[in-house]
Amino acid sequence: MGFSSMCYGYSASIIATTLAQPSFNTYFDLAGPSGTNLIATMNGVFQAGGFIGVITLAYFSDRWGRKVGIAVSAGFTLFSAALMAGSVNVGMFIVFRFFSGAGAFMSLSAAPTWMSEVAPPANRGLLVDLHGVALLTGYVIAMWTGYGFFYWDNINAWRIPMGQLTLL
Repeated sequence: MGFSSMCYGYSASIIATTLAQPSFNTYFDLAGPSGTNLIATMNGVFQAGGFIGVITLAYFSDRWGRKVGIAVSAGFTLFSAALMAGSVNVGMFIVFRFFSGAGAFMSLSAAPTWMSEVAPPANRGLLVDLHGVALLTGYVIAMWTGYGFFYWDNINAWRIPMGQLTLL
């Protein structure tokens, strides 16, 4: 379940370093006022997707079990990460940023819920607290990955950090 929590941390924070990538801004032509609106949209749809994802997680988890809810969230996260990395236009990136938010927030709520239900009472607090550690580890991995690819002079340098989530 730590990987599920790490995926949330990574997918929530990789956008920060991606938006700073010169290759990302050049590829999607994000200079000027229209670029600022697109950047705001990229951030906003992640949160909107998260809102929808958490609501639908309750349906999946109650109907088919917690593990299915976790599997659905992982599927959304991996699917959206791969398609964001392969985006050919800004509209495609924004659409899959929405699904990335849905999957990330679903995993954020599914993992600790399941862990608290199945963990032995003596270890429950420690195991659920590891969720927070894994989440922050995902943040750290995203920041260092973005920092490293910032210095790679290639028009597609932003794609690898976006798609790295599929490797975690």
